[in-house]
Amino acid sequence: MADSVLELNIHVPLDSFALEIKTPFEKRVMGVFGPSGSGKTTLIETVAGLRRQATGFLKCGTHVWMDSAKQIYQHTEARHIGFVPQDHLLFPHLNVEQNLTFGVNRNSNEANMRSFEGIVEVLELRPLLRRSPAQLSGGEKQRVSLGRALCSNPQLLILDEPMASLDQRLRHRILPLLLKIKDHFQTPILIVSHSPFELQALCDEVIAIDRGKIVAKGRPEEVFTQPQLYQNFDGESFKNLISAIIVEQAEHTTQIRLGNAKTSPLLNMIKIDGKIEQKVLVGFPANDVIISNSFVTGVSARNQLQAKIEKIESLDHRLIVTTKLLGNPTQSVVVELTPNALEELKISQGDEIFILLKSSSITRYG
Repeated sequence: MADSVLELNIHVPLDSFALEIKTPFEKRVMGVFGPSGSGKTTLIETVAGLRRQATGFLKCGTHVWMDSAKQIYQHTEARHIGFVPQDHLLFPHLNVEQNLTFGVNRNSNEANMRSFEGIVEVLELRPLLRRSPAQLSGGEKQRVSLGRALCSNPQLLILDEPMASLDQRLRHRILPLLLKIKDHFQTPILIVSHSPFELQALCDEVIAIDRGKIVAKGRPEEVFTQPQLYQNFDGESFKNLISAIIVEQAEHTTQIRLGNAKTSPLLNMIKIDGKIEQKVLVGFPANDVIISNSFVTGVSARNQLQAKIEKIESLDHRLIVTTKLLGNPTQSVVVELTPNALEELKISQGDEIFILLKSSSITRYG
């Protein structure tokens, strides 16, 4: 049996509760979600070796970092973790290049040099190499902090609230860079955030914790559509985030394909910049989606996709309807409905329906 990417069975006593996390992470990009005070910071500090009072078992890949039964405890330096804190913590007396190569000898071998050059290119850092941290914007500091962590060739990259200190404009700038890191480097990544949106966009697997205990685990769309967690979107609707490929550019619209197969559904959105076959991340709110039990003619919505209802759950005076797109069985779309709408449509779990979506409802991220 293959090793888990990260295996946790840890206990850490805290003032008002104990952090008790027992789970394997099987996917390379992992997320931890929870409100303030839920134990997220304690969890990542334990993984990083900063909570000496922690007990239990902790393994990253084939490397055992903690095993209390065998009196094994590797200190932070031996764990080779790249840690990116919320406040960046760049060395103010070093320029960007020196920050990136801190603790790494660029001239030690050719592989290190290639790694450094690749990180500079992916994170678009070359114009910044001679600047000091004081000359950088918040988004630039974040990129340098990410680059410095990657330059250490870590066994695990930990991102602590990676976009919490950025405004909305910078978040849209940093998100595609984080996706590039995910795509270009094979380093396991653990992301801690109180933002469901960030974890949806970046993670393959998520745990939600509350008062030190796991309350949900699974793919992001599975976790965040659970009624007890669905309400964590700061008053906004759940956003369906989908990786797509540009297939056609017209005068006013762009057509994208939701998947790699020829049978994958197509969507039309308001024109965006991009080349044919370019990968993009798009999203649309669950409350902007309309369901019909048959194909609709004479309607302004430019997109009608066939889907099958997988799950219907109640939340307050709404229903959370999870569907799977026909032609792309791995892609789910979440829809918000009222109970009255569901009753009038006379649809239930297992039924095939049509999803209607306006081109203007679809947003590109990045």
